[in-house]
Amino acid sequence: VRSGKSVRAATAAGYAKGFHTIIDANVVTVITALVLFAVATAGVKGFALMLMIGTVISLITAVAATRAMLGLLSGFHWFENPKFMGASAEQHGKWLQIDFMKRRFIWLGISACVVAISIGALAVKGLNLGIDFKGGTQVTFSTPAYVNLDAVRGLAADVEQGKAQIQGRGSSRGDSYRSFQIRTDSLGPNEQSELTRSLNERFAQGNQELSINVRNVSSSFGRQIARLAIIAIIVSLILIVIYVAIRFGFKFSVPV
Repeated sequence: VRSGKSVRAATAAGYAKGFHTIIDANVVTVITALVLFAVATAGVKGFALMLMIGTVISLITAVAATRAMLGLLSGFHWFENPKFMGASAEQHGKWLQIDFMKRRFIWLGISACVVAISIGALAVKGLNLGIDFKGGTQVTFSTPAYVNLDAVRGLAADVEQGKAQIQGRGSSRGDSYRSFQIRTDSLGPNEQSELTRSLNERFAQGNQELSINVRNVSSSFGRQIARLAIIAIIVSLILIVIYVAIRFGFKFSVPV
């Protein structure tokens, strides 16, 4: 607009310049989703599929829908006012005149600190892996009334499952929920029976038992899933590096 284009022409020029960047960003996401879909298990395949569908829909709305809306709006006289678009003959305000490249070492230093903190946190704390990656037992159940989270934790401690990870799910009233998830180390048949019996005795109402679902993942299967996840990450990174190297050059692909 500052160079003398009309708002309609400026919108077209802006989308033309931004189109390739939008495509590149979405292609990188699709690459990751395709790798996940190829090597992951059923649950993650579903996530990968929805990620691809969401990316395509996002691409359509970002490129086609919003451009069409701006094209329609540019037909109105009030929309042709450059000031309405935030544009005037010249920029005002020193904060708009920042020379970002001149301060590149500051940005690189901040990025390096964040990366170092992240690596340090992983080295010290490790990853909080779910049972899909390390094996274990997951118990999900729903109660007819809202139950305080501490009550469920107290019951777990009573049956010697005090170290279990317990989460409330869905709608809540303070710390009370109607759906819960318990994740713990692998439980034997007797331990599972004791846990489900205690849940029914404590939280069921009347003669109707709770809806309880128990899922067991063996440690060997969990290690296999973890190995596939690592392979998926490595393959995704390699493919992204190749794609960015083709589009922009190798010196940009490795940092990205």
